[in-house]
Amino acid sequence: MTKVLVVVHGMGEHAHGWSADVVAKLDAVAAQYPAFKTGPRFSKRLTIEEIVYDDVFANIVSTWNRDAGALDAWAKGAGRSLPKLASWLRSPLPADTTGFFWTTAIDPLLYRGFHLVRDDVRAQVTKQVADIAMRAMRAGAAEISVLAHSLGTAVMHDSLDVLGRKPFERNEALTAARWQFANLFMLADVCQLARNLVADINYFDSIVRPTSAGSANDTYCQFFLNAWHRFDPFVLMAPFRPVTWGDNYIPIGPLEHFHSANVHGYTHYLDHPLVHVPIINGALGAPLISDAEQAKVLASYPVTQSVGCETQIAAVIQKAKELANAADLEEAVIGISEFLAVAQRSADACKALASKDMFV
Repeated sequence: MTKVLVVVHGMGEHAHGWSADVVAKLDAVAAQYPAFKTGPRFSKRLTIEEIVYDDVFANIVSTWNRDAGALDAWAKGAGRSLPKLASWLRSPLPADTTGFFWTTAIDPLLYRGFHLVRDDVRAQVTKQVADIAMRAMRAGAAEISVLAHSLGTAVMHDSLDVLGRKPFERNEALTAARWQFANLFMLADVCQLARNLVADINYFDSIVRPTSAGSANDTYCQFFLNAWHRFDPFVLMAPFRPVTWGDNYIPIGPLEHFHSANVHGYTHYLDHPLVHVPIINGALGAPLISDAEQAKVLASYPVTQSVGCETQIAAVIQKAKELANAADLEEAVIGISEFLAVAQRSADACKALASKDMFV
């Protein structure tokens, strides 16, 4: 049976090929375990497909040339005023903070705040997922899992809800009544962010749930894994914690490891054994890593590798806690920009916290 893992990016700049670092991380963490000491590495035991939707945001942002007035005028023309954000952008700000806004934090603002952008992203991602699934199934039976991170979790929630409810291009093969994904692996799930602006999906009662949360006809995956970090500010702002989804819902958290200043990072999540073991086993459809082997790695897994970085870690934690109090999408976006800047400065000040995984 064909095994497919669909990887989905979050915020930030992502061109085609972006998933190479994620795949490399999965190969590296898998190599710790006996089943991968010999034979093919993890990524060679299945088909990995990536989703790319960042061009929707990039095409819009490129016309503004990082100008607050242009953003403000565009937003008003699209029916939404952004007074807090416009005022913030016009104030004296460090270059790294505004840099992270224009490259990264702008993505959730556009996706959550403007339905035309959201509809465009959903359409693109729905088509990509459908094409991947149909291509895999042409070769016979296929088990398809999805690994999404950050903004990508909301994008996938939305796109899969569309794909599973309505026949895609007059083809009912991918509706929830006919088919299911094997696993949905959601890291730093932010589908509840600015929930009041997205009224078309109830995330706790959509079809994007595991089979134990309903019936085969109204759920869209066999297993749903949800991992979050105690000091991930994006999760703190809008926690997603289903409580009635049954045994096939697998909550993992709160994680507390601090191996990078950007605790929100994609590969930072994947580094933790509690996260990567069920992803590896689930994607391959077999318990290649035993509980005992996972426990052995966990026993020697340090909470932090950053001796001497206490001041920088404290600064990241403090900024994360401040974001938990964001009152609306504008404040959330401002907070995201400031958090990433603090994380970057902390990584620069203490190399043990350094990571290239700053933008996802």
